[in-house]
Amino acid sequence: MRLLGYGQRTTTEDLKSRFPKATESECRRFHKACPRDAADKLSAYLEWREKHQLDCSQHSEDLKTAAKPALDDGWCDAVRKAIHDVDGSQASSDSSSSTGSGVSPCDASFLEDSPTEIAESTQVYLFHENQRSGESDTSSDPGPESPEFGLTIPRQCIHIPRFADGRNIRDLDGHRIVMHYPGRLEVHKMSNDFYADAMALFIESNLDRNNEEKVTLCVDVRPGRGWPNPSVYHLLGLIRQVANALHDLNPQRLHHCILYPIPRAAFYMWKMIQNFLDPSLRELMVLIPGSSLTAPLPARAMYKYMDEEALACLERYRDRLQDK
Repeated sequence: MRLLGYGQRTTTEDLKSRFPKATESECRRFHKACPRDAADKLSAYLEWREKHQLDCSQHSEDLKTAAKPALDDGWCDAVRKAIHDVDGSQASSDSSSSTGSGVSPCDASFLEDSPTEIAESTQVYLFHENQRSGESDTSSDPGPESPEFGLTIPRQCIHIPRFADGRNIRDLDGHRIVMHYPGRLEVHKMSNDFYADAMALFIESNLDRNNEEKVTLCVDVRPGRGWPNPSVYHLLGLIRQVANALHDLNPQRLHHCILYPIPRAAFYMWKMIQNFLDPSLRELMVLIPGSSLTAPLPARAMYKYMDEEALACLERYRDRLQDK
């Protein structure tokens, strides 16, 4: 194996030789995104995959059925994996509540014509958590009537929307759209690190390691009825953290990251925050201004990135999440 000096540029062949567990597509993506420290970044990514057991046989089986994903698109599984990294006493920087207590249930009714409950996914999640902590009998799953069953996972804040006929919603360049609703984040109960990791895991689970598909991440910062609705200033810091996590763990996967509608005061605040982003990531960020968070959707500006049918469907999705 050819040894590389500090700061020496690698090639995709170097990366594949040094990291045989990486796919050729991953080697190309990391080399393109960070040619000077691609080896370090790729090594950290592979360690992250191993830590979360993304290469286990069950995960491989899940990928085989990716054409017909669960209604939550893998959010429950992403949460289960991410929460293993969070100590109960550190899940919230502002609250003494543990990662499992008092967390509102997520909603998985994301197919326009097929709303459903996620009790089964939640039950599996709690069963694994109790096994890990040794706090319950591992011979059987907890039933819906058990006290533990009431402690559900954070409500879903990210998903890959589809039309009623199952087609993915895409932007004008043909990239799949991933929707993120930060107004649904329970930031008083779960840490920013947790959400950044969970969303990176969600993106990872919905993309094939063997291709270089890019997606457009749309971040709708409007508050929702019945949602936690953190302040926009808190959200901007969290969005920066999520964007950096995606850049480090899923490089060359974002086509655009569209934030809307951004009030004037928050717009200038973001201009300062974005200085902490990687330059290549800053180029992908699109901020669509709005007079206020409760102002009508800036549809005309959105049509630069998606057509009328796509935007109308996204709005129907959002309406279905009100009070959930």
